[in-house]
Amino acid sequence: MWQVDEKQKTVLLTEQGYEDAEEILDVKDLYDPREQWASYVLNAIKAKELFLRDVNYIIRAKEVLIVDEFTGRVMQVLVYIHLNKKYHYLSF
Repeated sequence: MWQVDEKQKTVLLTEQGYEDAEEILDVKDLYDPREQWASYVLNAIKAKELFLRDVNYIIRAKEVLIVDEFTGRVMQVLVYIHLNKKYHYLSF
């Protein structure tokens, strides 16, 4: 259903994966600009396949916190976004 590139930290849905996701979600197009299903699906697969609990993230008081891959410190209040195939952290 999908392919994982661990080195680049990316996932790609196969054609069958797109069809299955559209059927499960009961949508005609995952990339419909009025809905963000494609990004939700891809991010969910990425989380499942590429990130390990208690290594890349922890859960504290029902909140998911990202662990900084370089320092090992827990990132507090932040927004996690993907830009130009690099992950950036925006702290508030």
